Amino acid sequence: MRFPSKDSALQCLKDLGVEIGTVIDVGVQIETTELKTIFGDKKQLLLEPVEEYHEGIRKAYEGLDTELMLVAASDKDGVSGIAKKFLGGGTWVTHSSLVEEGASEFVPTTRLDTLIKSRQDQRPFLLKIDVDGLEMEILRGATGIIDEVDIVIIEATQATFLDRLTYLSEFGFKIWDIVDPCYYHGVYMQSDIIMVSPRVMNIVQNQPWQTAPFSWPDWVTIESYDPNQTRD
Repeated sequence: MRFPSKDSALQCLKDLGVEIGTVIDVGVQIETTELKTIFGDKKQLLLEPVEEYHEGIRKAYEGLDTELMLVAASDKDGVSGIAKKFLGGGTWVTHSSLVEEGASEFVPTTRLDTLIKSRQDQRPFLLKIDVDGLEMEILRGATGIIDEVDIVIIEATQATFLDRLTYLSEFGFKIWDIVDPCYYHGVYMQSDIIMVSPRVMNIVQNQPWQTAPFSWPDWVTIESYDPNQTRD
């Protein structure tokens, strides 16, 4: 049954015949399980600027066709300071961000279009971005290859959801799904948006109410997969 999660949404796209050539995973941390599971047969470019994560990434992706890069995707090529956060009082890096001042560590930065245009990776791309607030900079740095991207998975918060949706819509992308919502003290905080290119829209049956007879069993609501959730 379809479920509002990355693995369910991506598996549905794959089952409908959508093919990708290469995964570009920006902000891996340790691993993106859904991309490993569903597109593990494809080359995966893993961009992760936090070096502490790299040993775990290598172990998690052992046996897969990957290329791990100690680099931060951005809207400019060069070098930037990096700030690391340790939420929850532990010693493990939970979040990171690029900063202009006060950094004790520095990482190379690259526009995705600069990086990709110098390579011969199989097209089209699936682009996943999860970088704790710098998603728009990365999207702006990908404009030179955006017409070669068929699927975008991007984290969006309560405050940034509309901006990211609007920006990708300007390139013709449409919402495929809104997945993996997170709440904090009962308040919506973030989710992932999955958007697809016009090419994909021509492949998938995105308007079944116009192309197939209506069938109640195919109308899936939250009660369908969580019997504890009911509507008045």
